[in-house]
Amino acid sequence: MSSQLTPMDVEKQEFARRLNGYDREEVRLFLRSLATEIERMNLEHGRLLEDNGRNRTDLEGLRSREHTLQQTLLTAQGLVEEVKDRARRESELIVKEARL
Repeated sequence: MSSQLTPMDVEKQEFARRLNGYDREEVRLFLRSLATEIERMNLEHGRLLEDNGRNRTDLEGLRSREHTLQQTLLTAQGLVEEVKDRARRESELIVKEARL
């Protein structure tokens, strides 16, 4: 048997008959319910894997946007400093001209 149990493995499982053993029908009903639960869990696992893949893709997109926004902010800060420096030089020039 493989290391991963499937619903089919559970449903097809056979047990040796013993005197005063378990009720065969009760065991069969339990195995069917167990197989159903395994199948439900396998489906949920698949759905969660898909969700995880989408979330990873979304995260990569958000990280890319964050990087772009950080670069834009740095550029804007540089421009602000440049404009302030230019304004300071112009004001100094205006003051010098006014004194002359």
